[in-house]
Amino acid sequence: MKRLHLAFTAIIAIAVVGCGGGGASTPPAGGSTSTGGAAPVAPAASPSSASGSGSGSQSKATGTATFTIRIPVKSTSASTNRKKPAYVSSGTNSVAFTVGNETTVVPLTLGSSTCPLAMNYYSCTAQSNVPAGTNETISIATYASSDGSGTPLSLNSMVETITAGQNNPLTITLNGVVNTLALQYSATSVVYNMPGGFTVTLLAYDAAGDLIAGPGSLVDSAGNTVTVTLTPSGTDAADFSVGEENAGTTAISWAVLYGVGSMGNAGTSATFTATAMTTTPTTYTFTSGSPQTISVLASAP
Repeated sequence: MKRLHLAFTAIIAIAVVGCGGGGASTPPAGGSTSTGGAAPVAPAASPSSASGSGSGSQSKATGTATFTIRIPVKSTSASTNRKKPAYVSSGTNSVAFTVGNETTVVPLTLGSSTCPLAMNYYSCTAQSNVPAGTNETISIATYASSDGSGTPLSLNSMVETITAGQNNPLTITLNGVVNTLALQYSATSVVYNMPGGFTVTLLAYDAAGDLIAGPGSLVDSAGNTVTVTLTPSGTDAADFSVGEENAGTTAISWAVLYGVGSMGNAGTSATFTATAMTTTPTTYTFTSGSPQTISVLASAP
């Protein structure tokens, strides 16, 4: 059974860039990481840890891993929290990182010396020993719990070489883990015999209820990419054309054109339904916008 090392010595800087979450800069070798002009933060004290199985690594050399993450201040307005792009999630309370088969969980106490408030976000920094080696796979995940339990809010992995006895600055973009989905329509009706269109935007929320935004992709809790399709049906479905999904990022949307067919008749409609799944497979229920009826009006309202 492997035992985790909690002595803090090498540098992993997690740069998570988002519209509201911001990012973390990669520190120079031998230096500490700071973001948004905040002073360098001391190492996290006595993080909780979980050990994996396999041969022990006590005899293996280690390097120092430091990671810094910007956590947005959570708004007091529920509607603001759910609609304002603020990823990294404002619900983040711990970070877990795994090297080989060893996992360390670092609790984050917002407002503490390791997570000071800097303008509209907390700049949280933690450090831990990691095994040195070539092509080490490093997996990082954030959680709403303080002990790394439950569904992750974001995660990703990278392959790096960790040099023993030195700082090893790393940069990684976290992918948002989808918990619920919704669709937002720029219009819910079209006018008969008047070609036009509208936009359908996907809204993805994490387990803390925050809107996932910024760089990275939408994934499930195992890291599999979430694929979403939008399909029209009903009496006037042939008159609508759904453009290609803007995939590969958290900002997924479709351009829908009306007037591609015979335009049917006024008073008809088309129903748009979205499906989301992964290779696992994991399926999701949409909280709103699917199904959504688009009415064909006789004249402009």
